[in-house]
Amino acid sequence: MLARLAHATTHHRKAIILAWLALTIFGGFSASQVSQRWLQSLSIPGYPAYEANQRSLDRFGTGDRPPNVVVFETKGDATKSEAIPAAMERALEASPGARASSFFSTGSSAYVSKDKHTTFMELYPARAADVNAKSGAEAILAAAKTGLPKGTEVHVPQSSSIG
Repeated sequence: MLARLAHATTHHRKAIILAWLALTIFGGFSASQVSQRWLQSLSIPGYPAYEANQRSLDRFGTGDRPPNVVVFETKGDATKSEAIPAAMERALEASPGARASSFFSTGSSAYVSKDKHTTFMELYPARAADVNAKSGAEAILAAAKTGLPKGTEVHVPQSSSIG
């Protein structure tokens, strides 16, 4: 059977080469058309999460982009620290127009680890989502690190939107 297939392909090689060339050109054309219709957002219009994000974007100017998460670790009780809320304020100032939530803004223990040595803030960048938009995580991290006492560390987890 393979011998017959080899014989047929060598006998009709010009037709096969033309067919592959036509398919390659058609594939290139199709790919260029699809890229113009590609959605750059994971949100689907009409669904509750998308609609909530749009309302948040309209009212506050934020909420369409994923948050930067900034984690603070200390040897003492993070909820009693004066340096951590000050660092969070500096991080917020490093992202103009952003909104933030943390233990210090909400009072919710959901932002604090059980041993109270770790806390985090969610910083929602301003403006609508865009593939080319940078999160500003490096500037946020640098601002948060400034002036922290020894024994207090800050970092942005790898899963956060660094860019």
